[in-house]
Amino acid sequence: MVAAARFAGSTQYYLAAQAGEVYLDPMGLVYLDGFSYYRMFLKDAIDKLGVDVNVVPRRHVQELHRPVLRNDMAPSEREETSVWLQSLWNAFNRTSPGRSLPAAALNEFVAQEPAALAAVNGDAAKLALQRGLVTALKKPAPDGRRAESVGGRG
Repeated sequence: MVAAARFAGSTQYYLAAQAGEVYLDPMGLVYLDGFSYYRMFLKDAIDKLGVDVNVVPRRHVQELHRPVLRNDMAPSEREETSVWLQSLWNAFNRTSPGRSLPAAALNEFVAQEPAALAAVNGDAAKLALQRGLVTALKKPAPDGRRAESVGGRG
């Protein structure tokens, strides 16, 4: 299987990394920044609006009322979130059989990206090639046609 992209964020790269060959536009970019979790906390807004909130917590769903009563994540929720995000990121790192990258390659790419990008004069495509995230840099066909099947007709 062959994958080609002008831009690859985390989701696109996850799919492309399953391919045996990954081609990136020379003006393209592989942008991986790990995973994150955003949650809206409403306590200040509710207070400003003068809304009276009555919450009757239940033993098994105590966390459901936190966004209404707090402005930040509880330490226990932060720890739980960190565990599942790290688990998801670890799974993401293990599922690139076509790339044959070392286990820590994506972690290093994310952690060192600003300095590494400066070292290649801001050429994000060149950085992706150097780090082994892509097979080669290729311009797309000028007429916008998709690449034809490599393995024959099917």
